[in-house]
Amino acid sequence: MSTGDTSGYQLLKGCVPVLQLDSKGRLPLGAKFKQVLGDRAIMFKDEHPCFNIYPTERFSEYEARLRKLAETNGTAQLPHYAHGALRDYLREVYSFYAEVDVDDQCRITVPKYLRDTGLLEGPLTLRSTGYFLEIWRIEDLGKYLQEKRTSEMWGGAEGWPQSPASPPAPLD
Repeated sequence: MSTGDTSGYQLLKGCVPVLQLDSKGRLPLGAKFKQVLGDRAIMFKDEHPCFNIYPTERFSEYEARLRKLAETNGTAQLPHYAHGALRDYLREVYSFYAEVDVDDQCRITVPKYLRDTGLLEGPLTLRSTGYFLEIWRIEDLGKYLQEKRTSEMWGGAEGWPQSPASPPAPLD
């Protein structure tokens, strides 16, 4: 693994295109991530239909930033309407959170309450953001990417329809 960021962290790079939980609830992450993750990682549900996996040290820093936002009540950092969104996000993170061991084969045993969300059923894919990993059901990732493309294509420019079903705005 090469270091590529200025914080001194090794970046998590790559993906595992298709993986699945085994009968014991273990998820194989791929040996290339073991060096960066170490023996323990933090797993939690994201605001999207996926789970994030952070190296423990990196999660501690991320959590400190979240705590700072929550403690300042958004006075300087967040517009008023975002307070509820932050609370909703924190609820997702801490309600569906687990510290997991990373075994010698770079597998994690996913706790039953996280498996019970249904987000880890069927074929899965692991994607890296550089700083953390995302575990998606392949079907959910496809839907998310399609919605994102559609939203960016149709909702970004003034005068353009908000969705493909909306008629174009009249020209003056």
